[in-house]
Amino acid sequence: MKLRKFVAVGVCSMGLGQLGFAADDQPAAKPNPVPSKAQADENRRDEKQQAGQNQGREHALATCLAIENQAEVAIAKFAQEKSGNASVKEFARMLVKDHTAFLQKLQQYAPEATRDGFLMDHASTSETDSRQARDSSAKVQPAGGASRTTDKDIRQTAAVEGGEARHAGNSIDFLALHKEIAQECLSESKEKLGKKNGNEFDECFIGHQIAMHGAMKDKLVVFKRHTSGELAQTIAAGIETTETHMKKAEEIMKQLASGSPSRSKSVTDTSK
Repeated sequence: MKLRKFVAVGVCSMGLGQLGFAADDQPAAKPNPVPSKAQADENRRDEKQQAGQNQGREHALATCLAIENQAEVAIAKFAQEKSGNASVKEFARMLVKDHTAFLQKLQQYAPEATRDGFLMDHASTSETDSRQARDSSAKVQPAGGASRTTDKDIRQTAAVEGGEARHAGNSIDFLALHKEIAQECLSESKEKLGKKNGNEFDECFIGHQIAMHGAMKDKLVVFKRHTSGELAQTIAAGIETTETHMKKAEEIMKQLASGSPSRSKSVTDTSK
């Protein structure tokens, strides 16, 4: 009996000793290494590069939206002067007000594309705009840091020049191209609408607005997926305003199609 007790005590003592040894054998937690100066400099470069890329992306998206809104303001002013229908004229006034307000919200991201008269510029872009375009373009860099673009690359820059899209070799400035397309579409729309009169003009203009705002909504939805923060909130508000415009345009189109007399009912202010 005493022998069994001794053996049991010995086994327990050995077990405790093994546990104590195992605990002492665990490696101590290593402190987080302090980054070297070279690593810290590299981290700062990466952060600066990422910030520049984000700024360049926001500039590009805002510029595209500004171009579309500039065109909307221009065609709405044209309709406001030509239409004799009170509802159509009031709708055109709402478009001018709301799209101008949206341009003001985009100004901090794309100042050169939101200024008055931007869409009317042609190849004779001012020296100031050219300098702003070059400055904005310099902010957009590929992931590797310095530009590795070759003549075979088709690259998008954040620069916007008036009139014609700048290109060298096979490279092209897609934002300038987008502006040139908007100018062509606006000119074509004014020419075709200018040949219409009375109810025919009103129906064509409202139909044009329904189509344009449908396309604008799709663009806003897609752009919102590729940005965040304040610009994303601005785009979300733009989607709501676009839907309001589409609904109002559809109501007016029904009035025009049914031959209902024009009404001067106040249009809801959708500006944020």
